Amino acid sequence: MKKIKNGSNDDNQYLKLLASIKDYVVTAQWVEFMVLVQTTDYAGNVVAAQIDQLEIPEIVSTLSGINNIMIICENPNNAETVFKAFQKLSQNKI
Repeated sequence: MKKIKNGSNDDNQYLKLLASIKDYVVTAQWVEFMVLVQTTDYAGNVVAAQIDQLEIPEIVSTLSGINNIMIICENPNNAETVFKAFQKLSQNKI
């Protein structure tokens, strides 16, 4: 997963996303061109907003609820990349 698309403030946003993944992601599942993520209660919207702000090239869009996120990618290869990043960043608790 490429780090960021834009400039200056992105490093800080990226670090916030990393911390959120470690703190709030419970499980993730890779399904074709999507990654389905379960978070702790009330964290789904927060994590999805952080993902959207970074404009990660592999991710087309997110759809979130109270404790879940559907990450839509352009193709299965991008979804696999995103899933593996979530696995690694959540310290393999997925």
